[in-house]
Amino acid sequence: MATEKKNQHYIPKFYLRNFSFKGNKKQIGIYNLKSSCYHPTAKLKTQGSKDFFYGYDGVVEENLSNVEGALALTISKVIQESKVPKKNSKDFQNLLIFIALTHLRNPVAIAILKGHSNKMRRFLLEESPETDIDKIIPLVSHSEAIRISLSVLKDVVYAISDLDCKLLFNKSERPFITSDFPVIKYNMFLEQRKWQHSMTGYGAVGLQIFLPLNSRYCLMFFDPRVYKVGFRKKGILEIEQERSIDNINILQVINCFSTLFFDENATEKYVDQIVIEGQRYQKANLPLVKHTYLFEKGEKWSADKQKNLFVSGSTECKTNLKINGIKIHSNGKKIKFDAAAVQLRPHVKEMERYNS
Repeated sequence: MATEKKNQHYIPKFYLRNFSFKGNKKQIGIYNLKSSCYHPTAKLKTQGSKDFFYGYDGVVEENLSNVEGALALTISKVIQESKVPKKNSKDFQNLLIFIALTHLRNPVAIAILKGHSNKMRRFLLEESPETDIDKIIPLVSHSEAIRISLSVLKDVVYAISDLDCKLLFNKSERPFITSDFPVIKYNMFLEQRKWQHSMTGYGAVGLQIFLPLNSRYCLMFFDPRVYKVGFRKKGILEIEQERSIDNINILQVINCFSTLFFDENATEKYVDQIVIEGQRYQKANLPLVKHTYLFEKGEKWSADKQKNLFVSGSTECKTNLKINGIKIHSNGKKIKFDAAAVQLRPHVKEMERYNS
């Protein structure tokens, strides 16, 4: 039987209400990057949603709705109490689930998954036109892509469970803004080390995750071996510098698909400024597929070697990010890299050994 829930949200309404116009929970400011349209009082209930995005049977939509109740209570508690829950507590676990779920259920994540499959199909056909491509790399349907993406939820939550979390408190005149893909993955550490491979996988050394909760508060998860965020024993970092807030907001422009969200504190002039600055950087989340070489240990490259490996990934947020109060501490600077293309945190390496 088809579900009656036609308007299915990939950004929960409880989250968007934190950015509603004057807290009315019915209207929200939006800026469409494609049309350059600013609307301070758009209808909230139709934002961050698509008709039957999770299918017509309503199963996925219903399961997500059941989870959102607990997540909404945790987010509300963080805002009301102005502090993050203790690590390994139930509320901390809920924050991890919210981060992972908000990312994995998003149309951008689904499009990346499908884009990887389509690009690999094209590459393989260019190399071998006679290939039975549907047998080797089948087309991934929308419903299959959603199922595949959500299937790794537990793995992602466990992978990021070693990260610390602090609450960024915006004391400037600038508001935090959010978007239709609000989970920002960044890596100031690897960017400064000029790392040439993937930097923002959930297992990466130096990973940072930003998620604004409203115009004043933003969650920041980070690799505690690498970063010093404010004072060690203080769970909140107060930011007064407008430029630091601008830098965080620019990440939303780069990361999102098409729409920014904000409350009444974000003027049209300010949003225009942030959008223009964001256009200086490459858009994140564009699927990338490279056809390259797999070498045996000790094997040397030769010009006649056949390409035998597909490597998939996506573009990442890179802005030379600077935020007052966030530094790479001395222990982080001592971390040595191995020969792997992806530098993993010890927690994730142990996770991989256990699963192998």
